Formats: sequence, structure tokens, C-alpha cells
Amino acid sequence: MVIINILKNGITQFWQYKRILFVLYGAILGAALLIALPIKAYLESHAGHSLMVEDLVKGFDYTFLNDFMTNYGSGFAPIFQQSILIIGLFLIIMIFLIGGILSIYQQQPNKWDSQLFWGKSAVYFWKMFRLSIYFVIIHFLVIGLFGFFYYLAIQGFSLKDDTVIFTTWKWLLPLYIIVSAFFFMWHDYTKIMVINHQNRWLYTSTIQAFRFILKNFKTVYLLFLLNIGLLFLVYGINYFFTSFLKTGQNAPFYIAFLISQFFLLARLSVKLINWSSASILYKKLVTIQNRD
Repeated sequence: MVIINILKNGITQFWQYKRILFVLYGAILGAALLIALPIKAYLESHAGHSLMVEDLVKGFDYTFLNDFMTNYGSGFAPIFQQSILIIGLFLIIMIFLIGGILSIYQQQPNKWDSQLFWGKSAVYFWKMFRLSIYFVIIHFLVIGLFGFFYYLAIQGFSLKDDTVIFTTWKWLLPLYIIVSAFFFMWHDYTKIMVINHQNRWLYTSTIQAFRFILKNFKTVYLLFLLNIGLLFLVYGINYFFTSFLKTGQNAPFYIAFLISQFFLLARLSVKLINWSSASILYKKLVTIQNRD
């Protein structure tokens, strides 16, 4: 019941500082437009008058795509390179914002404080950037380890029965989610430690977060699972609506666009609720432990 209250408080706090959501959404929308507009212009200039474009809009058309790439694919090279740079810049911006987001959730000003948000984003950027690199490496190691287990489980892909390849995922994928959840939690609480303790070395914050999670593992892990449940719920509803649009009559483009934007906002909201509720839980547990 305590965890449910923490989650409710996290949702309330998220809504109190909902401007953060629109800052993140604006960054994503800006990056998407910078990527999409050059592609749109190129398509219009080379295939805008082709009747095949109308068929492509209805769904994936391999024949059109193959013919188009054969004749005009070379023009996509600079667009692709530009898109990679934009995606990289976007990821850096998202990392930049983490310090401001968690500072707002930790200091809990009465109303939105833009000076606090942008100031702390700048102050903690370099630490958050390095921390992201370290945990990306950790996650790749975990994925590699489970990939190795998967390889051993199906005997190096030497089995003739293809069903073994797929049935192995039924137990290995849930196990991976359970294990990787710990490292995602560890990353989140390390960021919280960086904000709260202002340690000079990331190593110190990482160890503090590790000890905090182990000491309060049941509570912390349960809260994280609830947030994952919210994310799965959003993806499930999104899948339902997407399937409904595909099986029903062709919906107007703007309807499909609005629905996609709604679920993008929903996924961002779940991420912010996760950080908000984790910050609240940390402050609550530390207050109780200090009192004892």
C-alpha cells in the first residue's frame, strides 16, 4: 500500500511540473522534424508525382522501395549522415535535461522554476553524460551475456528444430527483463545520488546507489515493476489502437498522427513518473532511516 501511495505521489508531482513533459516533447518533435523534412523534400522532388507513392502511403511496398533505392538511393547518403548527427545531438540534449528534471523533483519548488531547471541541467550535464556512457557499456555487457546464454541454450544454432530457437525466448527474455531491471534501477538511483549528495566522483554515487538498492531492494524493485507495468499498459493500448486502425477503414492521416503523438506523450509521462516516484521514495526512506 505504501508503494501505491508513492506512485500516486509521483504522478501528482509529475503533473505539478508537467512543463518538463512538454520540454522533452518539444526536443523530440524538433529532432523528428529536422530528420523528416529533408526526406520529405527529397521524396517530393524525385517521386512526388509517381502514382506509386499513393500505394506506399497505404503500407510498406517493397517493389517501390527497391526501385526507388536503385534509381535515387545515392541521394539518401547525405540525408542519412545528417540524421545520424541530429540523433546524436538529440541524445545529448536529453542527457543534458536529466540534471534539471531530477533537481526539480528533489527540491520540489512551489511552482515551475526555469532558472533551477536549466541551471542544474548545465551543472550536472558532464556527470550525467559520463554516467550514461558507463551504464550503456554495462547494458551491452548484460545483453552480450544473455546472448551467449541463448547461444548455448540452442546449441549454437545447430538444432534442426526451429521451435527450440523461439521457445528458448519464452523463458530467457523474462529472465533478461528481471536482471536488466536491476541495472536500470541502479542507473536511476545513481543519478539521484549525484543530485542529492553532489559527490565529486561518480564512483561514490554509484556505490551509494548500489547499497541503497540492496538495503531497500523489495521496496525499490516493487516500485520499479509498477512503473514498468504502466509502460507495458501504454504499449498495450498503443498496439490495440494501431491494430484497430490497420484492420478498419483507412483513417485520415491527421487522426493517425494525433494518436501517435498522444502515445508518445504517454510514454514520456511514464518515464517522468518513474523518476518522480523514485525521487520521492528515496527521500522517504532516507528520512525514516535517519530518524531511526
